[in-house]
Amino acid sequence: TTDGGTTWSKSLDWSYDNKRGVWSVIINPKNSNIIYAGTSEGIFKSNNSGNNWNQILNYQMVMDLEINPIDTSILYASIGNLTNNVQQTDKGIFKTTNSGNNWTKLSGGLPANWSGKATIELYKGNPNLIYASIPNDFSYVGYYKSVNSGNTWTSVNTTVPTGNQGWYNNGHIIKSDNPNIILVGTLNVEKST
Repeated sequence: TTDGGTTWSKSLDWSYDNKRGVWSVIINPKNSNIIYAGTSEGIFKSNNSGNNWNQILNYQMVMDLEINPIDTSILYASIGNLTNNVQQTDKGIFKTTNSGNNWTKLSGGLPANWSGKATIELYKGNPNLIYASIPNDFSYVGYYKSVNSGNTWTSVNTTVPTGNQGWYNNGHIIKSDNPNIILVGTLNVEKST
């Protein structure tokens, strides 16, 4: 939309029969012409406000994207969920430091694999603080925190009650002025202070 939502036109366009979907869209806060889309088919990038798209990562089921608001060449992607290819080896949290040209899978304390929808959040007051909520499809793996831009991770909690919907219901947010206050949305909304 270019008129505040009154009218809409298709940008990244797949038909229903393609069985493809967009899970996350982020706009570069320093250049609104640059848009990233996390999709069932990988990560796509547009440099012209969505008029054209190029695939910059060809891994299935990109569930979440985050961009560093200070250094917008740094992005994080959560990849992996239930797919037709149960042997998918690309699951994990990935990072780029050059606007998506190259991606590295992060480890340093993260679980090696999971089967659900992992989500990530950067604390707005300090984007070196990164949080990851990681479930399996029917159980919870853990809530993880990094204080050094994803180089190393610490398990904070393994009991967030996702119920049997970890493959679908898992979103979370960090309070913009207090990194200790966290909401995780699963079957319910869970809060930590």
